[in-house]
Amino acid sequence: MKPVKILIAGGNGFVGRQICQLAAQQGIHIVSLSRTGQPLTLLNDTPTCIEWVKADVFDVDSWRAHLQDCTAVLHSIGIIEEKPEQGLTFERVILESTRVVALAAKQKSIRRFVYLSASAGAPETPQTYMDNKVAAENFLRTLGFSLTILRPGLIYGSDKPETIIENEQIQQLLTDPHIGPHIRAHRPLPVESVAKVALRACLQDMDELLDVDAIERIATENL
Repeated sequence: MKPVKILIAGGNGFVGRQICQLAAQQGIHIVSLSRTGQPLTLLNDTPTCIEWVKADVFDVDSWRAHLQDCTAVLHSIGIIEEKPEQGLTFERVILESTRVVALAAKQKSIRRFVYLSASAGAPETPQTYMDNKVAAENFLRTLGFSLTILRPGLIYGSDKPETIIENEQIQQLLTDPHIGPHIRAHRPLPVESVAKVALRACLQDMDELLDVDAIERIATENL
């Protein structure tokens, strides 16, 4: 069996870091691709099975070699707020980066691709954000990958304290008999659950589309 090697585009992000930590606990070879490289919090304590690659995702030649021998690629690059003056738009960061990573993976004949998308009904999700997530999903479907798309709602965790507050607010809304039934399918999930399922999807074939219910269910299963 071919040794497992996973490239995570956005491996230094909120979810990406959690995936890397879970993978390291299992000794899985991970290549984390990000603009910043190794997290400052891990400068003196990083597992040898993780390669922190600092590169511009749009400069494919600077990181293409790291795709060699990869068994799966996971895309978790994203932003929640546009900054057009810095070139950070939903179209570029979400859709265009997905295209770049997916085409590079396809050229290397990598079979498995996992995409971190989002639930369309999550509260306060900008429509342009979702439009580009959906466009990225549709593009990936044209490439013939063994593909799994995760669609969580709000992802919360201690590394982003503001998400803890947002989760508490949404949990209160979920108890409202008029509002709760309409948003339950898009309820928040802990980052640990999303990361666990994303990593599992890199290791084995799964359904193409995993919504909040599916992510929550799989996260509680024993591997």
